Amino acid sequence: QEMGKTIFAISHDDHYFIHADRLLEMRNGQLSELTGEERDAASRDAVARTA
Repeated sequence: QEMGKTIFAISHDDHYFIHADRLLEMRNGQLSELTGEERDAASRDAVARTA
């Protein structure tokens, strides 16, 4: 962010979730942004699997 750059990371590896400013999910051909509790749950699940 400090450098004014945008990075898109497309991955099945959910370790990136906690580093992202925005989290998008592709499901059944539809792209949607995870926000609020959906995003929190996805990030918690990713962190729990790394512990």
